[in-house]
Amino acid sequence: MIAFSWWDNKGTFRAGETATIKVKVLENGDKIDKNNFHLILNVNGKDGNSSYVSTVLSNFEGDFDNWKISFTPIRVGLLNVLVSEDHYKVFDSSLHFQVEPGEIKTLT
Repeated sequence: MIAFSWWDNKGTFRAGETATIKVKVLENGDKIDKNNFHLILNVNGKDGNSSYVSTVLSNFEGDFDNWKISFTPIRVGLLNVLVSEDHYKVFDSSLHFQVEPGEIKTLT
């Protein structure tokens, strides 16, 4: 069984900041083949990189306490994220997160 939560219980981010979801392996972790384990991040109905988030990355290295999914929110507002995985039938209830305006940098 797998569950998800915000890393450090942080659910509010600035646009352009890295947001991280903790992947909690609660049982049967020894049966997970990391080569066939592909989590899908869906934000407001859009899978992966979209107009809501970019740079979606998964890290399943090391022990289960360090497993995580990170992404960069790029749209301001209250957003909803779902995490799923087809092979192991993972589907967790949604996590909501708030994105506030970030700093705009200009190239010179």
